[in-house]
Amino acid sequence: MKIIIQFIFNLLLSIDQLANTILLGHPDETLSSRLGKAKGKEKYFWVKFFRVIIDRLFWFDKEIKKGRIINHCEKSVMPLEQINFRETTRYEIWSWNKWAC
Repeated sequence: MKIIIQFIFNLLLSIDQLANTILLGHPDETLSSRLGKAKGKEKYFWVKFFRVIIDRLFWFDKEIKKGRIINHCEKSVMPLEQINFRETTRYEIWSWNKWAC
């Protein structure tokens, strides 16, 4: 049973990454991570709309740090070592951030 649950999780994760790739994002990043990175510097109005929807869909995936609530999308941003790797290997074609290339 544990193997089946892990398989389903892996399948859903790959679908999420495929959706991000179709939207011209990095192929090894989820939509949640991409939306979390764009927080506060959105180039398009619908980015904030989708982030709110995903954060509400995953309402149970929150944590509180230093009195601040961190929602799902912000929590999904890649760790620093993966972000540094992404800086050297550009795969994202279309950025949702105002200051990104």
